[in-house]
Amino acid sequence: MKRFKQLAKTGVLYSSMACMMLLVACHEKDLYVEPEQPSPGEYFDFATTATYNLDINYRLTNYAVSFELYAENPLTEVDGSYEKATNITPIYKAATDLNGRLKTKIALPLIVDKLYLYSDYIGVNRCVELPVSGTSVAYDAEALKSKAFTGASLRSSHAYPEGYLVLGDWDDKGEPDYLNGYFDLSDLATGVAARLTHSMVKGLTQDKSFVDAHPGGDIKITSPTAISCVLLYSKASKGQPLCYYTYPTDTPPASPADIINPVLAYPGAQTSNFNGQMGHDLVLKYWNEETGEFEDEFPAGVSIGMFFLQEGLDNKGNVVINTDNQLEGQKLSEKTDMIFYANGDMNQKLPNNADAQRAITMYDGDQFVALCFESEIKHEAFKNGSWDYTDIIMGLYCHEAGSFDTNLPRLPEEKEEPTDETNVVEYWGTLAFEDNWPYKHDYDMNDVVIYYKSRVYKSVSSNEVVKIEDEFAVAHDGATFINGFGYQFAQLSNSQVTNVSVETQSGLSSTYANGLEADQNHPTILLYDNNKVASEMNATFKVTTTFASGVSEASVIPPYNPFIFIQSNSGRGRELHLVNNTPTAKMDEKLFQTADDESQPNSGLFYVSDNNLPFAIHLSHTYFEWPNESKIITSYYPQFADWAKSKGSQNNRWYLSPEK
Repeated sequence: MKRFKQLAKTGVLYSSMACMMLLVACHEKDLYVEPEQPSPGEYFDFATTATYNLDINYRLTNYAVSFELYAENPLTEVDGSYEKATNITPIYKAATDLNGRLKTKIALPLIVDKLYLYSDYIGVNRCVELPVSGTSVAYDAEALKSKAFTGASLRSSHAYPEGYLVLGDWDDKGEPDYLNGYFDLSDLATGVAARLTHSMVKGLTQDKSFVDAHPGGDIKITSPTAISCVLLYSKASKGQPLCYYTYPTDTPPASPADIINPVLAYPGAQTSNFNGQMGHDLVLKYWNEETGEFEDEFPAGVSIGMFFLQEGLDNKGNVVINTDNQLEGQKLSEKTDMIFYANGDMNQKLPNNADAQRAITMYDGDQFVALCFESEIKHEAFKNGSWDYTDIIMGLYCHEAGSFDTNLPRLPEEKEEPTDETNVVEYWGTLAFEDNWPYKHDYDMNDVVIYYKSRVYKSVSSNEVVKIEDEFAVAHDGATFINGFGYQFAQLSNSQVTNVSVETQSGLSSTYANGLEADQNHPTILLYDNNKVASEMNATFKVTTTFASGVSEASVIPPYNPFIFIQSNSGRGRELHLVNNTPTAKMDEKLFQTADDESQPNSGLFYVSDNNLPFAIHLSHTYFEWPNESKIITSYYPQFADWAKSKGSQNNRWYLSPEK
């Protein structure tokens, strides 16, 4: 089994810290002196993580959404589009229920003060920054759905191209003031959002035959209807003003020069500025050439053509038409208007006489059509996966059923839905122990150092944990004694664990238990008895645990209740756990309140010293760099002392700054 020292950079720490290991404690003279016989509340628990209430509410119907949480913005700009970075991993991952909601508890490193909620599912905000406040992290789409808009004035304080009409004004970021409330795709009752997600986000557009089978085109109106336009998804990093024009269906324009009175709909559809606009209903207006006025309904016998102005929104909110002399990797002799049409016949031909297909069009039922645009200008279509038609995805919805001519390509039926195998949360970090407990000794915190990585699998239907795959890698042994390692699911009963399997390339195991230990009050797993041998062998252990129904995510947050059993060659009863983690039933409790230990078992206080220092510590999402033998932690990590003195209110990033 491979060791896992090399993990992707996460939102908490960077790869330059990836070798860091966890340390603990400080020398008594380097810290503060506690009053005699302090109360349990006066002790610092030395925690580097905390548990938060998570409440994500997309407010959907019959639509489960997978999402991820990152400790840094996961989007990075690549050639005019925002792509998800490949060099970071989420700090949490889950799926909502069919109402678009998840309420649970999550563990986060205390150094995280904000999170980024990311989802690539169609119809929800792609990336939103969330504060980590108090004991909660929350997102509620209701705040966006209930946003008040002022209504169209048919004028704008911002500049826009000559000859264009507008539906109203917008702010400097291009957000219209004439949006018309929230349009819930789930009202269509055909799973449109889930089906679009599967077709457009999950890679079908990389198959040219799929794109060829769903060409872009204009929308033909067969009977009078009002029409809503809904922005569903955007990867564009620059503002892409979305526009439309109308014409009598039987006399289409032969070229862009024949288009009369185009209308500016969305002044700047893009990822960075339009999170709040995703899913809002914008009612299009029909421009009556004879009366010179907008009308609420589009009459029968007209067609609608959609197009966008590539990067046409400037930083002051003005809409312009950009020009360039390079298109799809082809050098052109003259500058070209960067206007891209859904109807490929309207787009400029490339030097090889091929039309540039800028849109995929897909109908669903008799009221909805999706248009999916590609804005790339630097790369050729389908070369190295550069075109995926997800820069702008929008839907047109006719208010009167059957008003569209739907004799066009259909939206595939297959849905993208979360599964138990994709609904996985990954945790990782470091554990370090001082094996002289109950004596303080040197506080170098390098006696037993272990890396862990855990994958928690949850049922989509119940959000209960069904399986966990844990990997433990023995990183170091600087101990005086021979020590073993194990852990306990302290919040579970034995009956909740249905199976435990342990795999290791080392051949090591514990003489006290083969996996699950007998005569315990809670499921307890022992992996090995001799950390010195395990360290020499670079031993790794993969433990797969399956659970009966009813196991909540909050009850099995890694690394659970880890511990070493000290001098394992002499017995099993000298356990050392993290501060305030309870010992197992095998613990020799006569060791408490001996030597330098000031545990108060009756008060629930365990594994603290007479100078309020820990004997073990856990760092989440961190590989810890440990001191050399007998070098106390306050010398190696100078900020540790102030962190301990302030009981965690200062220098909580101490483990990122070794001075050695």
